[in-house]
Amino acid sequence: MSLLRRVLGIGAAALVVIGVPLAVIPGTILERVLGQRPLGDDVWVRLFAIALIVIALFHVLIIRKLDDVWWWCWAFVIFDGVSAIVVIVHAAIGVPEGSAAWPWWLYGAVSGLFAAGYVVGIARAGQEKPFV
Repeated sequence: MSLLRRVLGIGAAALVVIGVPLAVIPGTILERVLGQRPLGDDVWVRLFAIALIVIALFHVLIIRKLDDVWWWCWAFVIFDGVSAIVVIVHAAIGVPEGSAAWPWWLYGAVSGLFAAGYVVGIARAGQEKPFV
């Protein structure tokens, strides 16, 4: 359970570190830091940021009851795995003219690593505390 606990904690921290600035100053983060084209309406980015913060809270809830609900982490495997696929495809074929591709590649790689970390953590947790 210790690996899964560690991955969940790091994931929660990463989601908050990404989500809070995106919620507060989305235009600055997207345009100046990440090199994306200017957005007309940044409400979608703010909503995404709030969702990241809420997902971080779910990480913390699962950490607190990990011995009983370790298998709930499959939701994070799905979230991070599908996110990785979507953003990697976007980076490969869909980045608009004038926008940097590196943030998308980075997001995809990190999401893929988290999905793998959750899978390994779930596998170890399943050996420690199998379903009965």
